Amino acid sequence: MKLTNWLNVKDRFSQSVLTNVYNYFNSDSPEYMNELFSIAGQNGPKTRFSYNKLTIPRRKTNAGLRSLSYIGPSTWNKIPNSLKVSKNLTSFKHNVNTHFLHEKGK
Repeated sequence: MKLTNWLNVKDRFSQSVLTNVYNYFNSDSPEYMNELFSIAGQNGPKTRFSYNKLTIPRRKTNAGLRSLSYIGPSTWNKIPNSLKVSKNLTSFKHNVNTHFLHEKGK
């Protein structure tokens, strides 16, 4: 049996979301994306745990749990900081791909 380095649909979707957030942090995203995300610690105390983290918007109902403004920060905050500081977009995508594949191997 030959193994492929393809991500399943859920992980591929997460990689696409993470690519948008990476572009936001590197000022490569469209202007409307600036309204979707807010960096943790911008409006309050910044701690060592808020490094490269986004604020997850509070939801009183399930409405909006599938929006990019919610999924983006939730997914971004779960990945290790070593992925977040990739040199460029190509290496970021490769590192995220590798991260998800190793996560499945556990």
